[in-house]
Amino acid sequence: MRCLTCKRATNQEHTTRWRAARPVQYRAHYRVQAAVVAGRLLVGPCAECGAEKVHAHHANGYEGDAVFDVVWLCPKHHSAAHKARSEATEKGAG
Repeated sequence: MRCLTCKRATNQEHTTRWRAARPVQYRAHYRVQAAVVAGRLLVGPCAECGAEKVHAHHANGYEGDAVFDVVWLCPKHHSAAHKARSEATEKGAG
C-alpha cells in the first residue's frame, strides 16, 4: 500500500497528464465548474437514477455554447454514456 504522499503525487501526475492530453475537455470542465460556483448553472440529480453525486456529461461536445449544455449523470451512468458512445463510434468506423 502506498503512503498518502505517494498517492497524492500519483494523482497529481495523472491529473497533469490528463489536462495536457485533453485541453478542450479540461477547459469545458473548468468553465462548467466556474458557472456552478457563480450560480449561473445549477447542478441537478442524475438524469437516469436520481442520485445526488453527479458529473456534468457534455453530450453535445465541449466547445462553444455546447459547453454549458450538460446532462447531469452519476459516475456509473456517466461511464456508461461514454462507453456507449465509444461503441457506437467503433461500429461506425468498422
